[in-house]
Amino acid sequence: MGRVYRVAQAGLGAQGLAHLEGQTGNPGSFSLEAVCDLYGERLDKVCAERPGVGRYSEAERMLDEVRPDVFTFVTQPDVRLEMVRLAVRYGVKVLVFEKPMALSLADAAETVRTLREAGIKSVVCHQHKYQHTFRKMKEIVDSGAIGKVTQINFSTQAWMAQ
Repeated sequence: MGRVYRVAQAGLGAQGLAHLEGQTGNPGSFSLEAVCDLYGERLDKVCAERPGVGRYSEAERMLDEVRPDVFTFVTQPDVRLEMVRLAVRYGVKVLVFEKPMALSLADAAETVRTLREAGIKSVVCHQHKYQHTFRKMKEIVDSGAIGKVTQINFSTQAWMAQ
């Protein structure tokens, strides 16, 4: 068994829940240590379903106390650079965040520079694979019900932020 990475996540909206599913669905790779959200109802629900996971309303406090390997933030784009800076300050090794990575080219360049200087690995997610329709397609393919699949063609609808 390989290393299990300690994860802290800020943002528990619909996309945040998709990230949680991916992390908690891979216990041999990830250990969800703490979650953070501005909305208490979201925290209540997530923490009730995951006993032992730390509960925070402030990302900085969470990072300071937990010191995770991986920091996932699924927040509004106007705080992306702030979250990157917090990751650097608290020694995060890997960042996982949503598109768009920044709201301006200047912020995108600053994000890349900051991450490179700190030696932090990062991924900007396009998690269509976690959507219900894609999971259902995988389930059907894996079941063998439609025979051996050799090719799949699909498209998704993008929007201006992509």
